[in-house]
Amino acid sequence: MRIASTLREQGARKAVSFPKHTFRISDNDGNQKDFVVKRSDAQVLYTVEDIYTVLGGLVDVIHDALREGESITLNSIGTLRHKFVRAKRVKGFRPEAVTLPAHYTPNFAMSSALRDSVRVYQSMHPIPEELLYDESATGLDDMIEDGGDEE
Repeated sequence: MRIASTLREQGARKAVSFPKHTFRISDNDGNQKDFVVKRSDAQVLYTVEDIYTVLGGLVDVIHDALREGESITLNSIGTLRHKFVRAKRVKGFRPEAVTLPAHYTPNFAMSSALRDSVRVYQSMHPIPEELLYDESATGLDDMIEDGGDEE
């Protein structure tokens, strides 16, 4: 799993404590002595199960927050929130226009750090010139006529 290898590379570890053990030692004369051995806390790597648990919890928190109408900001990634879309008339495959009711849809606003990461990728992997301006692309004129996506 990619996350586990990344945590290993970063040296991320979790603390694990061990229980103490008591050893009772006696000699032939009946003298007894208790020795308490406590292992020091150890640092171990995160397991794949640990990662699944954390990420599963994160997804649950995101779902719960969106159900409650809250937005979620993930530092250096972006913000998940609701977006209100007004009712609009659209033309599809049918000859008559269809009215879509107003509704909420999930929306993701990218952080500048994430946007910069994509720009770095694009600078290392330039888009071929013939794909930059595709003359056969459609949809933009239709979107302008319909008024686009309203907030």
